[in-house]
Amino acid sequence: MSRLARWLFVLAFAYAIAGQVWRIDDYPPFMDFDAATLGIFVDNLSYQPRYDHYFATAAAFQDRYRALWAAFALPLTLPLSAVQRLLAIPDYSVDRLLHVTAIVLGLVGSLCAALLTRSRGKDAWADVAFVVGLTAVLPSYLLYVRTASAQFLSSFALFWVAVLFGVEYARRRRRRDVYALAIVLAAYQLVPYAPLAYLPVILVAILVGVGATRRTLGDPHAYAAAALALGAPLAVRYALGVHYEGSYRAYAEKVSAFLALRGSHAFALDGLSWSRVGEKLTKLVDQHVLFRRDDLGDRSRVDDLWTLNAVHLAWLALLPVAARGLWKGVAVRDQATLVSALVLATTYAASLTIGAPEGRYLLTAVPCYAVLVGFGIRSAFAHAERRRIALALVLIVTATNTFWLLGGPYETGMIAAWRNRAGMRETMAAVRDERAPSEEALLEWPDLQYEDWLYLQMLANFRVTAVAPLRMLNLVQEQPSTAGRALFIVRDAAARPEINGWRLRGFAIAHEIADPLTGRRLVVLVKHVASSSG
Repeated sequence: MSRLARWLFVLAFAYAIAGQVWRIDDYPPFMDFDAATLGIFVDNLSYQPRYDHYFATAAAFQDRYRALWAAFALPLTLPLSAVQRLLAIPDYSVDRLLHVTAIVLGLVGSLCAALLTRSRGKDAWADVAFVVGLTAVLPSYLLYVRTASAQFLSSFALFWVAVLFGVEYARRRRRRDVYALAIVLAAYQLVPYAPLAYLPVILVAILVGVGATRRTLGDPHAYAAAALALGAPLAVRYALGVHYEGSYRAYAEKVSAFLALRGSHAFALDGLSWSRVGEKLTKLVDQHVLFRRDDLGDRSRVDDLWTLNAVHLAWLALLPVAARGLWKGVAVRDQATLVSALVLATTYAASLTIGAPEGRYLLTAVPCYAVLVGFGIRSAFAHAERRRIALALVLIVTATNTFWLLGGPYETGMIAAWRNRAGMRETMAAVRDERAPSEEALLEWPDLQYEDWLYLQMLANFRVTAVAPLRMLNLVQEQPSTAGRALFIVRDAAARPEINGWRLRGFAIAHEIADPLTGRRLVVLVKHVASSSG
């Protein structure tokens, strides 16, 4: 029985974790636009002369905004670029790097939250694995991983690493823990996100809760660590500014301008009114309980990509279990339960008042639900083997419910919304195969919108110029240019008369694409135009 329970739990854990890589080749159509922009920044650092290669000189507001963001994101994109160059990952595969990064960051954050359960003693390994597994299959977390939202998951990971080191230092007063915490806080300041604003409140509450306040105030290493946490980010930013902008002042102005544009969406004092609190409470419930879409909150971007918009029966059934875990855990002063309650209370209070209850800001709260559910099950089953079986069944049922919902109306809606990006990867491969190194590549993609263009350039790294239909027609009719050109046109395979018309103008079929996810069939046509000197 013991061996059966153990193997059932191991298989359930593997099944839950597999959701992060399930049908990984289907990821690209559902990649967040901001994640695609992050991929562009990484590619620019690795393979272009400037970190903001295109955006720095572009005139459109969206492009100028992304030029500012490129400066702000340097502390995150630099290490990703280092990994890209170290592993020789080509620019057109940067999205794969982002997906792996999102998975790793998510697992690091989840594991740090799960390690708080080690104080439960015997069989604690099952509690640790359960927290990681259940977090991995909750839609309020999983959809951020599947859409390669590394910018949000970096905050998630740093938050929980900081909490873990804060707990370890408060309980054991080890010198290494306070310096590790300082390094994590320094890194978090380099890529600040909303949870960073209330993380100090949580850390102070942890110190007060274990009676370590006086001891900490008398510890000289705590002051040295604080100096490190405050000074290291300034030194890094100064070095970045001098190296990439020629001066710290120019770099700081770009970062400040970016934060001014984005900061109002994360915090605002107008949220203190009762009407706004009620609206925010509805948003919070929609994001983390009902997984329902709404038009509340930040209207500059919708949450459709990260919201199933479907009832998750397994999750609703687990809410009373989580409530029991909270009640029982607080009663016996379970460490993980108390920290989770503190994180939830702080996150909810900030989100319902000066903050915003958008799913990306609430992401750090998700492991707390897994901790509470785990203790609820632990308190109901005293026998270790029965408890493992119960934990395994919860993972299996919850994961199955999530996977079923992911493959249902959510996926259908995403395919319809993102269909125009299907086939871009294969098209870029055809462009690389067909163009000569000396040729300028120009591409006309049907109905290309700005967001589609971002994804295209993440794969092309600005080595392909997107042109409008009229511009492509003019290029075909122009006299040869001073440089050789490879002209590419993409059309739906059903548009045979138009395809034949382009073939009469000298284009040849370079590649035919059948996208298995969307069912879209495309034809890539190419025409090589020699230079006037050739």
